[in-house]
Amino acid sequence: MKKVFNVEKSIKYYYIVMSVILSLIILLFIFGLITFGQGIGDLFYIALVIILYIFFAIAKNIILRKTQSLIFRYVFLILMVLSTIYFLLRVSILRGVEYPWNGHILYENKVE
Repeated sequence: MKKVFNVEKSIKYYYIVMSVILSLIILLFIFGLITFGQGIGDLFYIALVIILYIFFAIAKNIILRKTQSLIFRYVFLILMVLSTIYFLLRVSILRGVEYPWNGHILYENKVE
């Protein structure tokens, strides 16, 4: 019987996708092209992105090498997906009051 869903491969592939997305968020923030809308509070969110990125890198290696529990692997995959969705929403429609959502992902520093 063939497996329909391989969790190990899904974690590996989604980790690559998550790495690209979080790296883009960090780089675009450094160049001032995106914002979380919190002014100086954006530094908190960038620190959180970096900490979660490091945590997921370490946890991925531990989970794929030492954990045999399928439920734990599914939970880890769901946490990775939800954290990525949360940060994508924070830089778009859930921006703070300093720079509220204006329909553009990239922050434009001009008066409309």
